[in-house]
Amino acid sequence: MPSGARLAPDASWTSRNRFRQRPLCPQFVIELLSPTDRLKKADAKMQEWLANGVELGWLIDPRSQSVTIYRPHQDPEVRTGVDSIHGEGPIAGFTLDLAPVWAI
Repeated sequence: MPSGARLAPDASWTSRNRFRQRPLCPQFVIELLSPTDRLKKADAKMQEWLANGVELGWLIDPRSQSVTIYRPHQDPEVRTGVDSIHGEGPIAGFTLDLAPVWAI
């Protein structure tokens, strides 16, 4: 990534044009909290993604059945009680069904 950080998201998307850029940073990332992950550390990782050029990030927490949405220059938005989440910006038109995640 531009900062030199080596992060690996659980899922990501990059447009073909952006894929040709170096250093590479995806436009969209998903991080899924595992039982051993800590929210504070995951939030810091999402902030680093944003600082390196991510346009949209979702931090999914199966324990609380919540999705925190990260956008550049905005406070994170937490959504709870949702069965799906709809993409915007670089992934407009994409919908993620969360029911299988909540069933974990």
